[in-house]
Order: sequence, then C-alpha cells, then structure tokens
Amino acid sequence: MLLTTFQTACAKNVKQVRPWQNYYEFHLPENLNQDQILRKAEISINDLEQKPEVLKDFIKYFISLIIKKRVNQIESKKIPDRPDSYTILNSAALQDVMANNYACIRKFLIKVGIIEIDNHYIPGMKSYGYRLTDKYRNSGIRKLDSSRRWLLK
Repeated sequence: MLLTTFQTACAKNVKQVRPWQNYYEFHLPENLNQDQILRKAEISINDLEQKPEVLKDFIKYFISLIIKKRVNQIESKKIPDRPDSYTILNSAALQDVMANNYACIRKFLIKVGIIEIDNHYIPGMKSYGYRLTDKYRNSGIRKLDSSRRWLLK
C-alpha cells in the first residue's frame, strides 16, 4: 500500500536532514495542490510520523529541481528545447539533499502522476531523466518561498 511505503520509508529518515540557509525558492506548477494529492494518496499529516512539513518540502524540492534544472539544461544545450524533453537529475546529488527520502519520494511522485522518468540510465555516463506529466507540464509556474531550516543546499 502506498501509505505504508511512503510513511515508513520516508518519515523514519527525517532525522537525517541538515540545516542549510535561510531561504529557498520553489518553482512549482500553478495547478499543483500538494495537500489534495496527499489526501488522494491516503496520506495525511496525522498518518506521517515525524515532521510531515519536511516531507512536503522534499516533495516540493524534487518538483522544483526538475523545473529549475530544465531551464539550465536547455540553455547549455544538454537537452532539447521541447516541452516533452526530460530533465537529467543525478540521484547521488538528490540523495545528498534528501538522504534516504529520495527513492520513496520519487516513487510517490510517479505513482500519483506528477512526474515521469525516462528509465534510461547508464552507470557513470547518464543519469535518469525526469519530467512533469502533461497535466503539470502545461501549467504555469508559481514561485513559493521557504525559510525552513531543514532544507538542504
């Protein structure tokens, strides 16, 4: 069940979060309602054991990173400038930020239909590519500030 997987795999790892700086700007799809998605997935604040706001910020961070890195990768010609192109994200870098939460948050975002993965990985050469699903890819972008101390650089 998704609730059990997300709850046990993610919530128990919250302790590994380190403080970083005072401010982070998330870039998120305008039509993304995180609370509604968590309810749909039968996950609520009461179901999560420790610091659910940390897990919510990790979800926002993952989505935001796809959006932000996409712009950089298009400008540097690493990926084509097409709406359906995948943003390449290094899993080791994501794990540095989200610790063991990375894998379960990625799985959760795929399962609830927010992101897609290209399933194309070549060890030492190419990391997985990620993109928002059509529903979120074709939405505008909103910026959201966070001053939470447990977000990492």
